[in-house]
Amino acid sequence: MSAYIDYPNPVLSIERDDYNENCAFDVSFNEEDITVDENNILIPTTCELKCEGLSKLITQGKAAIVVLVSSSAAFYRRAFEFDATTLSATIEIPKFDVRKSIDFCGYILAKEDIKEFRCDGEFNDLYFKNMSFSVKKADVLAQGQTRVIPIDDTELEKPISSIFS
Repeated sequence: MSAYIDYPNPVLSIERDDYNENCAFDVSFNEEDITVDENNILIPTTCELKCEGLSKLITQGKAAIVVLVSSSAAFYRRAFEFDATTLSATIEIPKFDVRKSIDFCGYILAKEDIKEFRCDGEFNDLYFKNMSFSVKKADVLAQGQTRVIPIDDTELEKPISSIFS
């Protein structure tokens, strides 16, 4: 997804200024922590979320942290939802379902319609002072940075320590 998409509501992202500078969101991983077993690529991930309003929605079950993983060369696309009680998860991808590269991006998505969405004191006052928004189920509330993981496909068949170039 591009940072230049016009959303109908404020979106927390490093590439946007919809929220004040104290708020942050991203889902990340360390490449050296990625492992490969007999059938899967395992990516331990952690979420950084500094936003009381969005944290509250997640705790209430009205929003979820989701990681979208795709490999366009293999037509693989899957969303992984974090457990609402933790800010870490291991993403498990069948290693023979992906090729060439994996695109990885974290989001916070609405799990239900929210009539008066607002994050008091966290929206950028210049644009959204005292405003509330109607949010529909699956609308984007936050977007992390997209990371691309290159894969050496020839190494998937062999017992190896790492398939990443």
